[in-house]
Amino acid sequence: MSNKHEAYTLTHEQKSEFYGQMVKIAIPVIIQNIISIGLGVADTMMIGKLGEDQLAGVGAGNQLFWLFWGIIFGFYSGANAHSSQYWGAGNKEKTWHVLGMDYVVGFTIGVITILTTYTVGGKLLWFFSRDPQVIQYGIDYMRIACFANFFSFVSFAFIFNCRVVQKLKFVTTANVGSLFVNIFLNWVFIYGNLGAPALGVKGAALATTLTRVAELLAVIIYALVCKDHPLRVGPKKLFTFKPMFFVNVLRTAFPVVVTETMFSLVGSATFAIYGTIGSAALAVIQVATNIANLAQVVFFGLGNAAAVTIGGALGVRDRERAIEYAKISFRLALILNVIVSAMIILIAKPISGFYDFEPDTITLMIKVIFVWAIISIPKMTNYTLVCGVLRAGGDTLYTLKVDIIGNVFIQLILCVLSVLVFKWALPVCILFVSISDCVRLALNMKRYLSLEWINMYN
Repeated sequence: MSNKHEAYTLTHEQKSEFYGQMVKIAIPVIIQNIISIGLGVADTMMIGKLGEDQLAGVGAGNQLFWLFWGIIFGFYSGANAHSSQYWGAGNKEKTWHVLGMDYVVGFTIGVITILTTYTVGGKLLWFFSRDPQVIQYGIDYMRIACFANFFSFVSFAFIFNCRVVQKLKFVTTANVGSLFVNIFLNWVFIYGNLGAPALGVKGAALATTLTRVAELLAVIIYALVCKDHPLRVGPKKLFTFKPMFFVNVLRTAFPVVVTETMFSLVGSATFAIYGTIGSAALAVIQVATNIANLAQVVFFGLGNAAAVTIGGALGVRDRERAIEYAKISFRLALILNVIVSAMIILIAKPISGFYDFEPDTITLMIKVIFVWAIISIPKMTNYTLVCGVLRAGGDTLYTLKVDIIGNVFIQLILCVLSVLVFKWALPVCILFVSISDCVRLALNMKRYLSLEWINMYN
């Protein structure tokens, strides 16, 4: 296939269709991510009222779960390159088969998450903190919250594929409802209101688990009641895919699984290295990450919308239109970066007032959030290119290679040098480590411009 791109201009109708699809997909995804991350922000704020050690323990406990979320998101995202193209070409049967695979993988990883938590979870916390009290808080949280992840993995399979078929109203509404349910249950079980015992971090885990159960039940009921939903199919249509079909999808998804799992592992290792600075550093990193993620949800919407629209164009073998869609998506990412970075800076001080931390910890938090506003630029540009463009074209092996270079051979080394060797302040360490994102961005930009990322499966 030639990598040259002939002069091509989208018609007015094509542009209108593209922007219409972008809004239809991006807005619900943005809302879903606001809710999902909002749950994390609500948890950190409400647990943060208990103290720095409690928040540090919950943050450490969540690191194991992020590893399994990396596997889940990696498989679903990689398989999405196929389902988007199948759906764009009108091949419903293969779209259903991909959903069936997602269910199987989600259920399996959910069971493994529970088993791992109860067998080695407590021992793994030692990597993130040496403080016995922080470790105990982490264990208390994990042994309940692991069940919440199991339910989430299964419901997320349906929610993720609703993006492909562009049926997002109900699942978005369910996500909004889950935010308010989780906050209410946090208030009840963390602090012991309405006659409930004050369970602290255990209460936060219980609230999250009950919320995820309610979310899964809502999804199941919706799928059964909504008779015209394109994903309302029986087990026979979901799970009768041939082994070779699974292998073909896995061939694309596996590099993404490795990429996302490695991203989680490196993120956890980085979190552990920062943890050597102290429990205050762990608490600050957790708060700053949630705040930055909340501000960056527009990129999650943009990336998902780009993946579906570009994948749909490739599904009908319209290569030139897919390339134009990619160009528009990239330009939107650049514009949004300026807006989002400014927003993170503006909210840093007001947000810090919600936490009952020591004054020095609050000052450190504000500085770290300011740094996060800067490093979000290469991070989110990378996100749009990788999750929105390159993966839509099935170029998952290349992105895996880039992430190995950026995350393993650069990020970890820079983190060790800045924290353990140079012993710099936390904000300086974070800024230094972000060099890895700049290297990845340069490599991904080169690939994007080469057009070698385009593959067509249908």
